Amino acid sequence: MGVFRVYPRYPGVPKRDTLKAVSDALTLEMECGSQTSLSVLPHADTLYSAFSHPTASLLMAWQYSGGTTKSADELDRLWTYIQDPAFNPTVDKIFSHTREKKCIDKYLADSSNPFNTAHGWQRSSVKIPLPHKRSKYTSEQDPELSWLMVDGIYHHDITDIIISAFQSKTSSTYHIFPYEEYWRQSSDSEPLRLFGKAYSSLVFIKAYQEIHLLPGDSGDNLERVVALLMLWSDAMQLANFGDASLWPIYLYLAN
Repeated sequence: MGVFRVYPRYPGVPKRDTLKAVSDALTLEMECGSQTSLSVLPHADTLYSAFSHPTASLLMAWQYSGGTTKSADELDRLWTYIQDPAFNPTVDKIFSHTREKKCIDKYLADSSNPFNTAHGWQRSSVKIPLPHKRSKYTSEQDPELSWLMVDGIYHHDITDIIISAFQSKTSSTYHIFPYEEYWRQSSDSEPLRLFGKAYSSLVFIKAYQEIHLLPGDSGDNLERVVALLMLWSDAMQLANFGDASLWPIYLYLAN
């Protein structure tokens, strides 16, 4: 009696449900450090990213630290920068304070960009077919069809997002094995099928069965799972006044 699950096959890694996973009560205590963050790509910045080379960064660090007037003590402090292992007096680039200032300004402008390529963002163009009143076309390959080229579309590679999601600590809470869920009121009553989660849907079960029918490589014993992707989009107003807006496309992992 009660609620039970039926799996299409025995899972290689059984899902271990915790009280937190099956209940959303606000009064449950949270473990310290249980919050996890998901980063699509590791940040590529280093201590010297804003400069043309490490030696220049050390000289600029000395220039903009310490006292405003460079005294004898400041000269002694410069010697500590010269002794740094990253300092290379034979660097083939001529040091220029003006150039390094421009490097810093460019670095700050790029790092403040929410679509920074260092964070995995890519920029592409999208070609959209345009409808025309009282006109019919045989297909999207019709030469009479008009197209609109939309430039400046920022996006992430979906494969990179899936890999990053399943490599994160949060993936231990994912439901990667589908199941049918039933409720039986009494021992002599017929079970009633329950629906409520994407990973207990008929579509998920069908996709799971299909990937296990695909031929595998010799010696491949890895578990095959389905990543449930949910995509949607809506308008996002960018300012309190005016009509400036974006249409971001959201990707949610429904596992």
